[in-house]
Amino acid sequence: AAAAAAGEEEDAGRESMQLVKDDLKNPCLDYVHHIIFCVPGATFTAQGKDYTGFEAVKEDFLSGALSEEGLKTALEVAVNKLLDPVRRHFKEDETAKAILEQVMGWKKEALVPPRGLKRAALATPAGKPVCAVFAPPASAEVPLGAASSSRARDT
Repeated sequence: AAAAAAGEEEDAGRESMQLVKDDLKNPCLDYVHHIIFCVPGATFTAQGKDYTGFEAVKEDFLSGALSEEGLKTALEVAVNKLLDPVRRHFKEDETAKAILEQVMGWKKEALVPPRGLKRAALATPAGKPVCAVFAPPASAEVPLGAASSSRARDT
């Protein structure tokens, strides 16, 4: 067990963060493969060349036709292109803007757990984990007021 713990420490997220086993261990290629090309009909432009599939990007990167800097720069542009509509939505839509402001306000709060908080001690069969979800009853719509009022009760 100590050796496994040392291995986990040594890994520090390097191996465990890979989406797929890959000897290249290049997170930029992983992003291109699993984020950029997960969109149907996606293209990826790097160093003036348009790619329509991941294998061509990988092949050019391995051959040196696509530099590491070129890959990173193109990936930054492609990810920002994906995020732009989301950013615009939270900037222009009044409801989304209000929700974002509320969430950002919560992130700034120094939250302290309530006193007397008790953790449930659950008996688990043969050491297997037990999962529990505490949630309000399902409904088609959850008004923002309901979310914020449950937050107010917690403080």
